[in-house]
Amino acid sequence: ADPLAATDLLEEVVALDPASADALAALERHYRRDERWGKLSTILEKRAELLEVTDAPRAAAYRKELAALRSEKLGDTEGAIGRYEATLKANPRDLEALRALEKLYEKLGRTDDYLHTMERLAEVGPEAERPSLWRRLAAETEDREGGAKKAIRYYENVLALEPTAADAYRQLEKLYRAEQSWEALVRLYDRHIGAVSTPALRVELYVGL
Repeated sequence: ADPLAATDLLEEVVALDPASADALAALERHYRRDERWGKLSTILEKRAELLEVTDAPRAAAYRKELAALRSEKLGDTEGAIGRYEATLKANPRDLEALRALEKLYEKLGRTDDYLHTMERLAEVGPEAERPSLWRRLAAETEDREGGAKKAIRYYENVLALEPTAADAYRQLEKLYRAEQSWEALVRLYDRHIGAVSTPALRVELYVGL
């Protein structure tokens, strides 16, 4: 059998019946085999749309594959971002989409979107990864204009997860001093004193007060 003729026939079937799951699946296999990435992207888009209501997880899987295809094979980074964002609209906790978006925004130099996506990851990601993400966010934002208040919030989030994190206490002390937030600084010292177990360190913190 002529593979090209079979592909042409399947395209005719899909043109007559765009919702034919069997024809779309077969056409998808043909396009993958022949590495016809542009046509494959069209099929993946159609399959995602058709599955949106009946099988949301599979629709999300198609959208993520479509996004990767657009980014890696078609050089369409903006198109990839749109598909990942569509995935997140359906499921804001999709870690695969969030991680991919973070990399794409960083690649494009879209700093605000990059930081916003990292914050979304820090909020919904695995608990073991959250402290490092909050630290990265704080480091990225504290020297930006108006970033001190955000950095304070991020370091406070670190302490909520790691109540004895000495680095977070040090950074918060520096930020509270820079902001002249003296009451907050005193409360921070009280918390730090309560969190340490070494008498010598407690004395050092009392002297710092």
